Amino acid sequence: MDQGKKSGKRKKVIVSAVVLVIIILVSFPGLIMWTGEHKLYSSVGGQTPDLTSAGMTVDDDGDVVCGGNRYRYDTDNINILVIGVDARGRDNTVGQGDALMLVSINSREHSVKCISVNRDSIAPVKVFGVAGDYITTQKVQAALAYSYGKDVMDGCGLTKFTVSRLMMDIPIHGCVSVDFDDIAELNRLVGGVTLTAVEDVEKAGIHMGDRLTLTDEQAMYYVTERNSGSSEIGTNSARMKRQKQYVLLWCQALRQKFGHNISELWCAYKSLVDVATTDLTTSQLIYLAVEFEKADIEDDDIYELPGQYRRENYYDEYIVDSDKLAQMMLEIFYEKDD
Repeated sequence: MDQGKKSGKRKKVIVSAVVLVIIILVSFPGLIMWTGEHKLYSSVGGQTPDLTSAGMTVDDDGDVVCGGNRYRYDTDNINILVIGVDARGRDNTVGQGDALMLVSINSREHSVKCISVNRDSIAPVKVFGVAGDYITTQKVQAALAYSYGKDVMDGCGLTKFTVSRLMMDIPIHGCVSVDFDDIAELNRLVGGVTLTAVEDVEKAGIHMGDRLTLTDEQAMYYVTERNSGSSEIGTNSARMKRQKQYVLLWCQALRQKFGHNISELWCAYKSLVDVATTDLTTSQLIYLAVEFEKADIEDDDIYELPGQYRRENYYDEYIVDSDKLAQMMLEIFYEKDD
């Protein structure tokens, strides 16, 4: 009798353990998602943009009042700064943030917006002394912020500061930097990007109007090359046009190759992390991968900061139009109150 009771108890313990394991396995993905989401939103501490620098009025509730309408910042936006770093052929340097794009994922609307930031934009950049001590903040080309970092991660942090300040203190939840040399690996990941060339790229043997699937080497040149020695002002604008085209088609190729299979999409993201530097945790990356999979991205979802070029002391300077930027911010990041 006692033996039967012991056997029954063992069975109950085994069943309970199995049930517990099943609950853990079922709950674990949701726990990772919740952890990633929580860490992302808490990383900015409730920060919202400040559009008063563009002459807009902000009421006591933090809403922007413009044209008789009230706008509230959409806190469902998760903003990730992507930095393309040009450190090719240079030793002992972190290079410059030569390509800058703020990717905003809205978890409620399942949308993705990309804002391309001109590397020549004149923006607040922290300057440090020889000993590494902070000296001041100067308005210089945004690309320089990354190069002032002690290392890659420090460069990411400094660039986040610069882009946030340039875009009226937009909260930035994380950062990913990729060296230009690694674009070939990104191209290989999706099996090459097929496009119609929007201009000649001599080093890649590409002519405007060519319809081709880029080899890994061609992709690197197509995204990075610019005629920096040209007497023309604003040569980076042409490169940004190619970058916008490539990013859009690369994202579409990524989704087409991996479809809605989250596990395969996560494997793709792991491949990206292998060639990138990021301050995002694994749970945050998983959350972003899932949210990215839910969203579509089209040509009109990629924006450029409004402004115009000038040449100062032989250098191109892109001056952002703060009024137009504020209007663009309202369109992308805010909701109109009814």
